[in-house]
Amino acid sequence: MMVIKEMDMRSISLGIYEKALTPTQDWGERFAQVNRLGFDFMDISIDERDERLSRLFMEPDDVRAIGSEAVRNGVMIGGVCLSAHRRYALGSPDPVKAAKGREILFRSIDFAKAVGSSLVQLAGYYTFYEPHDHGCRERFLDNLRDGVRYAARQGVMLGIENVDGEDVTDLRELRRILDEIHSPWLQAYPDVGNSAFNLRDVRDDLRAVEGHIAAIHVKDVLPGRPRKVPFGQGIADFGAAFMELKTQRWSGRMMIEMWNEDVDAEHECRVAKEFIETKLKTYGLWD
Repeated sequence: MMVIKEMDMRSISLGIYEKALTPTQDWGERFAQVNRLGFDFMDISIDERDERLSRLFMEPDDVRAIGSEAVRNGVMIGGVCLSAHRRYALGSPDPVKAAKGREILFRSIDFAKAVGSSLVQLAGYYTFYEPHDHGCRERFLDNLRDGVRYAARQGVMLGIENVDGEDVTDLRELRRILDEIHSPWLQAYPDVGNSAFNLRDVRDDLRAVEGHIAAIHVKDVLPGRPRKVPFGQGIADFGAAFMELKTQRWSGRMMIEMWNEDVDAEHECRVAKEFIETKLKTYGLWD
């Protein structure tokens, strides 16, 4: 007789960023940490360093093996966090860099599909290290349009994150981009911490992308310090954010974003997880 397990009906699954974990070169150990800490998923980092960019040039069987390790350890790969466009910006005035950024986008879509992920998160920088010119936004959009068409064919969604710094710093601008490209395969990936860092009202920010939120980042920040702020010690208004998500009846994946390379990573992850779980329960998002 078949036994049907009771389904987990929580509306939000909670995950962790790869860089929050104890560093290791072994994918099995990486996913074992995720399981041990009680997270549902992990988001993989493809940042601007050669070491992580090289993941996009791995043999297909080796990429698929990463997904198999996640399954073996009982966790999901939530998304691919693509911050490599800081180095090779889609809106760069340098055509060589813009072309490289475009290649990275396409390869990241293939990588996500191969590891079994349904989402690639893009940072909302038109260009990062180079001066902006009048064409950087349009170049960004032109390359993004092509990326969205390719992602749609592969069945992988793209999600744009509001960033600290310049360009897509608020979710109203992000919504304008969504409306201009107008594809179900391009959505928002809001960062609650970046809304606070940019002195945005987080409820107004989240309302701007209501119905278009593919997943969410949570982190804490301080003025002038967008990273490595312990949860509860910064200015991010998680209460307001979670009340708005409750109003929107949002469900999906929420990823805790941390950088724990120089600390006791597992301890910091447990503290952060308890903090966010308490907030989710307090504001009625998690039974």
